Amino acid sequence: MPEHAVDIDISDPNTSHAQVIDLIGHDKRVLDVGCSTGELGRVLATRGCRVIGLEVDAAAAAVAEQHLERVVVADVDSTPLSERFEAAGFDVVVFSDVLEHLADPHAALTEAARLLGPNGRIVVSVPNVSHGSVRLALLQDRPDAGPGLLDGDRVRLFTRQRLVDLLAGAGLVLDDLRGTLADPLDAGVALDPHDLPVGAAEWVRGRPDALVRGFQCAARPAGDGEAAVPELVPAVPAAAVPAPAVPAAEALTAESEQAARQALVERDRVVGLEASLATATERIAAMEDELGSLRARDERQKDEIGRLRKRVGALEHDLAAAPRGVAGLLRDVYRKIRR
Repeated sequence: MPEHAVDIDISDPNTSHAQVIDLIGHDKRVLDVGCSTGELGRVLATRGCRVIGLEVDAAAAAVAEQHLERVVVADVDSTPLSERFEAAGFDVVVFSDVLEHLADPHAALTEAARLLGPNGRIVVSVPNVSHGSVRLALLQDRPDAGPGLLDGDRVRLFTRQRLVDLLAGAGLVLDDLRGTLADPLDAGVALDPHDLPVGAAEWVRGRPDALVRGFQCAARPAGDGEAAVPELVPAVPAAAVPAPAVPAAEALTAESEQAARQALVERDRVVGLEASLATATERIAAMEDELGSLRARDERQKDEIGRLRKRVGALEHDLAAAPRGVAGLLRDVYRKIRR
């Protein structure tokens, strides 16, 4: 469970704490499971809420006692909530960034439902493992790229559907689903935009829930005959979600520079191929000219051979018709010609 104090700014709706506080409301009896140092309860107290905390870390619980009515030191994984708190004693049970750290979140939610009074709600906040920063970190083989969605002490990973299925499995009906947004390159994860394939960040931004850094929701026990499993996974209401965070200028510039460099490399490669093709075309044309010259020379040589054969034939004819003495002389000349 969380062990550090946090600085809660309810003026910024694009934070999980601000959304959780809004879902809880005013003047409620609240059990804050995993209350850490009590910062959430301190803010709720200013809104008229009476807050009791549960915390596994004794040092953090000692700090939380300064802000809350009471703090129980216990491990929710090993101690059922119903053994520590009275049934129907709370209007709201809160699991703010806690369920992902539990070995059995289903049991914790089932126990929490027993503590709710009439119209009671369970308020949950969990990080979204399908956020774009996680996808890009895994693409770069950097699951430990920084604090956030893949911290080592998380034993459960949630997507929108896994969260809805968990609530439904615990007999809860989802009333309100929200989300906090962050651009994949502006989510506090140490990504290297220079090491991403061109267009990867833009492609990831278009994937479902890739901008949703975390989900916050409110659920209640299903009534008699009421189906806990919704027909469709509810969408994050646009009115409840702040505008997407603007990506860090440096990261966007780096990605643009990388894309420009890659475009130049591709352009140079194409230019090189075009130059090679032009050179090859010129060589082919020169070889065709040379082949034409050789064929013409071959034709000329054939003509010359034909003429020589005619001359030899005429000489042989003359030898046959000449007197014997002259014929001998001509044969000597003919032999010299043949040599």
